[in-house]
Amino acid sequence: MQKMGIFGTLILRGPLVASLAAFFLAEFAELPRIGARDFRSQDTMDRDSGIVLSPRESWRIIRLKREKEDELLWSAAKVRGCTVVKFGARTVEGGRTWVGSMIKQEGSISEHFGDESTMCIR
Repeated sequence: MQKMGIFGTLILRGPLVASLAAFFLAEFAELPRIGARDFRSQDTMDRDSGIVLSPRESWRIIRLKREKEDELLWSAAKVRGCTVVKFGARTVEGGRTWVGSMIKQEGSISEHFGDESTMCIR
C-alpha cells in the first residue's frame, strides 16, 4: 500500500455531474507531473513564479502543495462514457480534504443539490 491509508474511486456519469467530470479531467490534464512530484527544472519554477496567476491557478498551486504534504496521488480518465477518478492518500483526512476542495472549487454539486449535500467533505 506504500504508506497509503485510504484509496478511493469516484465514478461520474450523467448530465448532473458532467461539469464536475470535465473539471477533474481538465485539472488532471493541467498538471505537469505524476503524483505530487513536479518535474520542472528549478529555472522553470523560478520563471513561472513571477507570472500573475488567475484565482483558479492560485488555488491549484495551494492544492498541489497540500497534495504533496498529504502524499496524495490521483488520476482521472474517461472510460466507457464515465469519468473515473482514482486517488490514494496517506490519511483519511487528506483524502477527504482533497475531494472536498475539488468539489467545492468546481461548484456544481452544491448548485444542483444544495450546500448540505457536501457536509461530509467540508
